[in-house]
Amino acid sequence: MKASRYIYLNGAVTPVSRARVSVEDRGFLYGDGVFETLKYSNGRAAFKDEHLARLLKNLSLIGIPAKGVKVLIKDIKGGVILRLLEKSGLKAGNAYVRITVTRGCDGAGLLPSPGGVSRTCVIVVKAIDENLIDRIQKNGVNAVTISGFARALPSIKSLNFLPNVLAKMEAQRRGAYEGIFTGKDGNITEGTSTNLFIVKNNSLLTPPAFCAIGKDGALPGVMRQAVIKKAKTLGIPFKEKCIGKKDLLSCDEAFLTNSMIEAAPLVCVDGRAINGKRIGSITRMILRSLRPPTRPAPLSTAKDAD
Repeated sequence: MKASRYIYLNGAVTPVSRARVSVEDRGFLYGDGVFETLKYSNGRAAFKDEHLARLLKNLSLIGIPAKGVKVLIKDIKGGVILRLLEKSGLKAGNAYVRITVTRGCDGAGLLPSPGGVSRTCVIVVKAIDENLIDRIQKNGVNAVTISGFARALPSIKSLNFLPNVLAKMEAQRRGAYEGIFTGKDGNITEGTSTNLFIVKNNSLLTPPAFCAIGKDGALPGVMRQAVIKKAKTLGIPFKEKCIGKKDLLSCDEAFLTNSMIEAAPLVCVDGRAINGKRIGSITRMILRSLRPPTRPAPLSTAKDAD
């Protein structure tokens, strides 16, 4: 029999069907909160410390001190995610884990109550379609550039995700896997849920990530940072650089990253093939370096030729 799914809500582990969040929660009313998504493989988290560090940093940026989530952090370090995975029948294999924190339930208007409220802390676990990820990594994906949408706080992984939702819907309508944002200056910033890397003349390039509220730029993704470190280890020249649409369409290789897909080769943008829709050598090196030794990268077709 299929196991019921369990979630963590404000210190308690409960079945999804019984979980309740108030309609006055600021996350629901205003998108007032932040979140992180982690990938667990056979009960082990990828980049857990990095995700928790970014969670705390983003909470600080929106004015929520670490002491407001001390129970959540204590429970995570105490193994509550593994408990959720086990009770949900997801301890073996791969699972998606999302940690969400809102400013809490507050009947006030835009300005939070001066006395403060208790934070709402949620952890959700779900199964991952690893076969789909394997196909994405093996065959690559296509994308379209999207203008006219901009995330309110590019440097923060906040709950204000409507521009991303609309851009993803637009990408789907145009037959693409991903939508890639272009800023007011025409430069590429990021995908709706991914960071972008391109290869030009054997150098790895990615749009700058800005960490200040109100500035344009890409989200400083955890997997993005992992790729940067891998590039240095592998001896691949790397640079943060403003990337225009022409740069993307004329690059030698490109790939997208996030915590679930790791690295996905980008083989077509706006209907134009990149590298003849072949997966290039640097993309393959990065992808293989990110995957656990027990799961070799599925790159063995003719498309993989340089």
